[in-house]
Amino acid sequence: MTTATDTHETTQQSAITVHVPRNLIGDLYDGHRAGKHMRPVYIDTADLQPLADGMPIEICPDCVKAYNAAARAECERQAQEAARRAAEEAEREARDAEEHAIIQRTTGFSDISRHALQNALITAYRAGKDTGIWLDAMEALEEADMARAGVTSWDERDEKE
Repeated sequence: MTTATDTHETTQQSAITVHVPRNLIGDLYDGHRAGKHMRPVYIDTADLQPLADGMPIEICPDCVKAYNAAARAECERQAQEAARRAAEEAEREARDAEEHAIIQRTTGFSDISRHALQNALITAYRAGKDTGIWLDAMEALEEADMARAGVTSWDERDEKE
């Protein structure tokens, strides 16, 4: 009687034990309910039976446990990454809302972005109009950036580094 292993060694046993390669993608079915982010890989011993020459086949429980642990750890890592990205997105949206409020309060315009301020400044300057509101908005945004960085001037930040 032979045993199928991942190293292709043969030994005498009463059943063929199938060892699962570590590079499978998904989660092995071990009788537990798979998480919503897990992709099950089902191994049916009946499908392997023709290769066994009539010998009983069992899937190595240690391989199943090891693989399930690795798959669950990967799901945990992916969940943490998704939470990190969601937090970054929420922070970016809050910063954008703050900048929009500063621009609206300073200029009186609600349809201009931070990046459009420079163009509005140049356009006003070329047209000979007052550039003060655009400069005030840019200064207010700069002050908000410094407050987020915890400094009162960019020189102060450079000194800390």
